[in-house]
Amino acid sequence: MPIKNTRLPKKPLWCQRCKKVIYRYDEWKVSWFKNEEICTKCASEEDIIRTRLVKAGKNPADYEGCGYLP
Repeated sequence: MPIKNTRLPKKPLWCQRCKKVIYRYDEWKVSWFKNEEICTKCASEEDIIRTRLVKAGKNPADYEGCGYLP
């Protein structure tokens, strides 16, 4: 029996940071810092950066959409 509602994109996407091909819509996110479509692995790396910003006493919201990785 085929799996229904796999949410496959019409064309394959790729992570704009690590260039990994993304085959499903639930495997990508938009970057917090840049305007990029990134895979979940790169998104988890961004979460680590955001956590480090909080530990350093900085507000991660100040870096939202800043265009670079702090």
